[in-house]
Amino acid sequence: MEDKLAIKLKVLDRFYPLRIEWNDEEKLREAAKRINDIVLKFKSKYADKDNQDLLAMASLQL
Repeated sequence: MEDKLAIKLKVLDRFYPLRIEWNDEEKLREAAKRINDIVLKFKSKYADKDNQDLLAMASLQL
């Protein structure tokens, strides 16, 4: 039996189910939060862009 933690991370309006090591949870939740924060910043600045463009722009920031 695997000793993994099942979590769901929300990025924009989608949930992503993951099975992770217990000690990785905090950093993955923080990464999802950073992505969401950057996307929201871009969303207010570039209202004409769709979510895929915003995610690409956020990923380049990271």
